[in-house]
Amino acid sequence: MTVRLQRSRGCHIRNHPSGASVAMYVDEPGVYLFENGEPASVKMAEEAGFPVERHEQERQLKLKRDKMEKAIANGSNASQLDLDSLKIVPAETKGKYSIADANGNKATKTEMTLAQAKTTYMALTGAEWEDGAADKASGSDDLVG
Repeated sequence: MTVRLQRSRGCHIRNHPSGASVAMYVDEPGVYLFENGEPASVKMAEEAGFPVERHEQERQLKLKRDKMEKAIANGSNASQLDLDSLKIVPAETKGKYSIADANGNKATKTEMTLAQAKTTYMALTGAEWEDGAADKASGSDDLVG
């Protein structure tokens, strides 16, 4: 069951040449809906007059901002992190791991088991973990997603 558009939430509404109303919530750039809450295609939104390319850039920026907020919630110094290069690295304690970027900036303050590190990695990056992935090109034992 879909929920009708919640106008009080703040949204932009444009009329498509077919007569349909296409909307986008202000806090969800690049996600387009019809009045009944059903998803509308990017093509429909563009034909209704939405600047879809700009909204896609805003959506990507929002996703990065959300990743950074997750990193901060996990106790990291996210302002210095390169979130696109995060990987799981062996910690000083044998059998423990941490998450760091390519520059060596740690995303977490605590050492964790490999299972915990994988879960945290997926929460920070939004990417699925692929078992067996390793950074062989650099010759290190660092794990990457």
